[in-house]
Amino acid sequence: MHCDVLVIGAGPGGSAAAYWLSRFGADVILVDRAHFPRNKPCGDGLGPGVEEMLLAMGLGDFLASSGCRYQGLRLFYPIENNGLEPEYNDLEFKAIAGWTIPRYILDDELRKSAESAGARFLGGYSAQRPIYRDGQLCGISGMRGGQQVSIHAPLTILATGANRTLLRQMGFLSNDSIPSLSIRTYLPHRGGLDASLQVYLDPDLFPGYAWIFPGPDDCANAGCIMSLERTTATLASYQLKASLGRLVQTHATNTEALSRGVYLDKPQGFPLRSDFPNVPVYKPGVMVVGEAAGLVDPITGEGIYTALRSGWLAARVANFALDAGDFSVEPLKVYSDILREWYGDYYEAARQFISWLSQPGREASLIRQTKDNPQVRSGLDEALLRRHPAVGLSILQDEIT
Repeated sequence: MHCDVLVIGAGPGGSAAAYWLSRFGADVILVDRAHFPRNKPCGDGLGPGVEEMLLAMGLGDFLASSGCRYQGLRLFYPIENNGLEPEYNDLEFKAIAGWTIPRYILDDELRKSAESAGARFLGGYSAQRPIYRDGQLCGISGMRGGQQVSIHAPLTILATGANRTLLRQMGFLSNDSIPSLSIRTYLPHRGGLDASLQVYLDPDLFPGYAWIFPGPDDCANAGCIMSLERTTATLASYQLKASLGRLVQTHATNTEALSRGVYLDKPQGFPLRSDFPNVPVYKPGVMVVGEAAGLVDPITGEGIYTALRSGWLAARVANFALDAGDFSVEPLKVYSDILREWYGDYYEAARQFISWLSQPGREASLIRQTKDNPQVRSGLDEALLRRHPAVGLSILQDEIT
């Protein structure tokens, strides 16, 4: 099989790249190892900017009919209660609004949009081996339906998420470590769940957190995220399961709308890659988008917006490369340069923020001062909601010893 551009991975980044390239007139093949719709563990929260990207793709009506609107964020922090079951006070941050929508619904709609724009989709395709000609990638060999299928293209876009197999084969990974792990499940509720995002400062997860997000169809997304800054993946996996169980059994009773201790599906764990810009995102004949490029927010764990935006940018750069017939490093470097201009400073500052919070004793000091110190709340607001981690860190460093 032959095409102008091969896109591997039909998540938000890959589908966005396939959609825009098809709109530009390119012959695109979009492949994924899964058949759609497929389940994708995620917090399902669409951060600032996602709505704009979806509207640009003509998905405004879909979002309004399939998503759940949230307004504000409630930050819960533990209080001393003499060893009894955990009790929490909360602070409300109102300067945030957006949508939540399950990924199996969102990703399938994005894939359909790419197909509607003209992309050819192959589900159940397992990309296995890169094909090179004169040192430049020119295609992929894989399996589909028990048959070997090779797809040849002068340009490939990798959108494989946290799956590192192809990235490793192509030499994109110098450090194979994962910055953080997460786990999520779905809980039933009876229609009275607060419309805000609920975030819990669990000392056992710090500087990670637990969450309960409202969702459509009387469903809530509950989960936990934990940095591997000072622990191992094995210990983190154990702690995530324990914290999720505690969240469902006790923390969730902050609202009577949730059915205590009931899971709608089996909890699923997943890694999160937030190592941009410390990883390459292009080589001759290939660009990397979304989580595969490490574009998951180191603080919040959100990656849908950066996936959509990097997919759009990769499509723009790929379109210029197709017009020029040049797929060497020179035209593709533009993609990397723009990504670094957009996100480089933020990701570096965000990792410094997480590293500082990970130091022993920081969580106790932060939790102790969250309620009574307005400057601490201001630091959290700057880092978490206003996306100024360097400013937030400076404020917290001045206040927390």
